[in-house]
Amino acid sequence: MITPFFVSKKNKTESLWLLDFLSTTRDLYFTENNQRIFITDYSSLKKLFTKSSRVYTLQKNGIYVGLILVWKSKGEINRHYVKMVAKNNSVARDLLTVLTWNFNRELFVRIDRSSPLVGVYKSKGFRYASGDKGSSILLRREPIVYQNKFFSKEEEE
Repeated sequence: MITPFFVSKKNKTESLWLLDFLSTTRDLYFTENNQRIFITDYSSLKKLFTKSSRVYTLQKNGIYVGLILVWKSKGEINRHYVKMVAKNNSVARDLLTVLTWNFNRELFVRIDRSSPLVGVYKSKGFRYASGDKGSSILLRREPIVYQNKFFSKEEEE
């Protein structure tokens, strides 16, 4: 089940289990003072979550298999970046679906062009944007505006 995740003193144990899952990859980091900060300990995880506006996790049989979050960059250009770690493409697709339904702003993702997740992002409406940096590409998804229109029976006819 995909659930929102909050770092607090009450769920520090959960945070440590999540950190154990994240330690299997070097895909999750944030940038601070032009330096990549990889998530290697509880303090870096807490700092990442503090700078994030949405965090969702997916557990199967009590074990974390995915995490997705929106991290707001600050600098010359303020953007909302998607950061995701998933055990497989199916988990990634599920996490991205929940995020895009619950976050209606322009989203960006910087990803290695050879990553298997590129196809997942493109299937959820992300398109190529300028900003190549070596082997990574920048993808962008425009917000979708949903209109809540209610018609009376007379207006439908």
